[in-house]
Amino acid sequence: MLSTPVKMKKEPFSSWRPSQQSWKHRFQQPYQFQLPQGDILTLDQAPFTSKTSKDPGDTGCTLWDSSLVLAQLLLNKPEWVKDKRVVELGSGIGLLGFLISILGARQTTLSDLDSTLNLLRGNMVKNKHLLGNKDIQIMLIEWGDQKVLQQPTLQNTEVVVCSDLVYRMESVQPLVSTLCKLCNLKTKILFAQDNHRPEVTQTWERTMQPYFHYHTIPKEWLHPEIQSEDIIVRIYQKIDW
Repeated sequence: MLSTPVKMKKEPFSSWRPSQQSWKHRFQQPYQFQLPQGDILTLDQAPFTSKTSKDPGDTGCTLWDSSLVLAQLLLNKPEWVKDKRVVELGSGIGLLGFLISILGARQTTLSDLDSTLNLLRGNMVKNKHLLGNKDIQIMLIEWGDQKVLQQPTLQNTEVVVCSDLVYRMESVQPLVSTLCKLCNLKTKILFAQDNHRPEVTQTWERTMQPYFHYHTIPKEWLHPEIQSEDIIVRIYQKIDW
């Protein structure tokens, strides 16, 4: 049976998408996510972390919609990450990475830019009672940096998680380059993306095509209430030439 996120007070369940909630509810309050056993992940958000940003959600420090869709899918398909070595790119506030660890990943690595890591570490401490002594790490990964991918922690990665990473044109090529280095032929990429900017999505499609093939997750596998026509969910895998 699927779990559902904890509802904000006085908010109808139909407003599951953070983008449909008020600014105050979307960004300023911690997000709470209920696990199947009833425990609750509580995750602080930090809008306007970037001093130059005019968009409170444009920092990697707030919860984006695709993470909720993918989280509910993983609750229904825990075998995809159980006993696996998992790396999440662009972990943001940590919902997916922490959930993956709780679902039994053998090793979980959460990553983001330096400006996000303090928030991520704080959320890890806040939820330590749920994470216990699991093998979970937080590290800086800048897309396109080939040196960082040589670290032992990232070798033999079995699953890579990417949620709502495709929204800036200049980030597409570095992200694809990182995926090419991080993945082997057996690595599966769990990918969820809201179509924020169609021109960026199209560039992503063209850039990925020579290196990866994919299949789209059937709609019936997704939570009936937590999904959107604007959000695609796929599994990518490297092409064996």
